[in-house]
Amino acid sequence: LEQLNINVRKVKRNALTKGAEIVDRELVKATPIEYDTKIHMKDNVVYSNMRKDKVTGGDYVFVAYSKAVKHRVHVVEFGTIKQPPQNFIQGVLDKTRDDVQRAITNELKGALRV
Repeated sequence: LEQLNINVRKVKRNALTKGAEIVDRELVKATPIEYDTKIHMKDNVVYSNMRKDKVTGGDYVFVAYSKAVKHRVHVVEFGTIKQPPQNFIQGVLDKTRDDVQRAITNELKGALRV
């Protein structure tokens, strides 16, 4: 790739960001609204820049909730004694898996067509 004058890091970053945007968009749609609070989880879905895994050396982009609401997410996702689990995060991951793989693959193929 470097012989083709392709910036590998930039291509990987763009590909992973495209995948993160898909998950981000669907997570915002699927996140339940809490009416008893002013800061909603739906408004606080974020994704990181590209990071490198220290163990495997692989690159990834982290999609999560901001610090303002992350302490509440597990209660809604997994439930409590008085509240049933909603499993919206797992549903989004299952729903977007193929779209994310397709977006990353298309971005990488597009870089090779240069």
